[in-house]
Amino acid sequence: MVSEHTFVGQLTPLRAGPDEAAEQVSQVLPGEPLRLEEARDGWARVRTAYDYPGWLPADALDGEPDPSWLVPRAAEPLEAARAL
Repeated sequence: MVSEHTFVGQLTPLRAGPDEAAEQVSQVLPGEPLRLEEARDGWARVRTAYDYPGWLPADALDGEPDPSWLVPRAAEPLEAARAL
């Protein structure tokens, strides 16, 4: 099962394996386009926009990606980064 049209609604840890205790290897930004590669036991293996693989809870996936996911949401880019 591969899908190009998924994203998360909030900042979400990306884990090395399908387990809350697995090492956090990155984070997925809200609205970041993800490629869903596999789903099992309530977890989804995804690949980020930067081609980085990892696992996150399947219920974190939230539909279509936001085309403006990297557009700063504040007048100052530093403030936008701090908001994440």
